Formats: sequence, C-alpha cells, structure tokens
Amino acid sequence: MVMLLDYQQNDFQFGVSQNGNHIRRTDDPFPHITEIQDALVSFYIKLRASLARNRIRETALTVEDLLPKEEKEKNEYVCYQPIYAYVNTLRTTVEDVCGMLERNGFIKEDSAVDYSNFSGRRYAIDVHLNDVIVFPRDVKFDVYNHDLVQCGFLVVQDKSRFIAPEVVRSVLFQLTLAKERAAALIPGEIRPIFSDGDDVIIVNSDSVNLIARVSCYVDPQRSLFVFGVKSSQYEDVRSILDILGVQSILYSFSW
Repeated sequence: MVMLLDYQQNDFQFGVSQNGNHIRRTDDPFPHITEIQDALVSFYIKLRASLARNRIRETALTVEDLLPKEEKEKNEYVCYQPIYAYVNTLRTTVEDVCGMLERNGFIKEDSAVDYSNFSGRRYAIDVHLNDVIVFPRDVKFDVYNHDLVQCGFLVVQDKSRFIAPEVVRSVLFQLTLAKERAAALIPGEIRPIFSDGDDVIIVNSDSVNLIARVSCYVDPQRSLFVFGVKSSQYEDVRSILDILGVQSILYSFSW
C-alpha cells in the first residue's frame, strides 16, 4: 500500500516524461530496474482502480488515510525534507556542477535559506558540507532525471548517510597532519616511508554510494578495501562504481 501511494502521488512517472508518456532512456545504467518500472506503468490503470476500491471499502476520504499511522507520520515528515546530493569530486567539481545547474534554469540561494519555504527550481550549498547541494522536494524528478545525476557527477543521498564518510575524512586529515609533523622531525632519507594518503577499509557496507563517497577522500595512490560484498552482487556494484568513476578498490567477497 505504501508503494502504491508513492506511485500514485508521482502519477506513475518514474523517468523522463513527455506529454504524459513514459520514455525509456537509451543510456539507462539500470535496465533491470527500468523494466520493472515499465511493467508498473503498463498496469497503472488497474493499480489506480485497486486503490479506489480500497478507499471505498475502508471509507477513506483520501488515499493517505489507508496508510498505517506510523507511515502517515513518516510520509508527512518526508514531504517537508529537501533533497540532498553530494558532488562526486572524482569526476567533477562543485563549481562545474553549480554552473551546469544554473545553465539549466536552477537559481542558487544563500546557504542559510529557510527550507520550510524552499520550492521551485532552486538550490543551495549545504550549511555543514560544502560539497553537498540541497534541492527543494518538489523538483525531485527534475533532480533524479538530470544528466548530472544520471552520469554520476551528482549523487542523491540522505544527509544522514554522510556522517560515516565525514568521520573518515576527518581521520585521514588528522593522520596527514601527524605525518607532516613527524616528517619534519626525522632525517630526510627516512621521509619517503611517509607516503601520501592512507589505505581505508570498509566492512559490511550495504551502500554503493557510501563506497563512492569514501573513495573521494582516499589518495589516488592508495587503496580502498571493501569487505562483505556478495559475489553475486559484484557485477552490479562494479558497474555503478564505474559510472561514478571509482577506482583503486580491492574486494573481499562473502558467499
């Protein structure tokens, strides 16, 4: 029921639409997902009829009234939350992304914008993270279907998922400072052992975006070790990471 409500609110449009018709992207990196979406679109009349019958049976004034209380509260909360996306610095820069957004009709707002009145084709740089861009909720499809997202230059993700990568970045920064101090105190011939960067290990990661985000902070000469990826998921994970421009990853599979 929750999924049906979401589809209903989005008018069963999952991708780029034109004159109300769903259009399959020829360069879609996730064809298996698009196939499922196309199947749902083809049955949207029956699905809407099913929702209508449920409303009549439950004497519900709106489709939202069919949801459990917890889901309604969650849905109300989500409706007011902006969309967060981080700039994939492996492939582009914040300045280039902002430039493309503005050429596409988005207007940059001050970072201290009031998100309760945040709407339309606007964006702002997050007040806490200078490589995270914030969009109004009502332009969700404009963001998800934008070439920047489709090409992996901009990655949409909940802000709460940025915490772990930021901890990694902070630790790497502190290690770099410690190495610089140590290198200044030791003889020159020993300094080469203090190579740039550090290797990073991710254990049991369930998010490809998390892997990509952390890899932005790993020195190009170092490696990111990922443990816990199922061998059956490797091809899907690798294809997404290729789109995001992630390299220098070593995997340890779980079967």
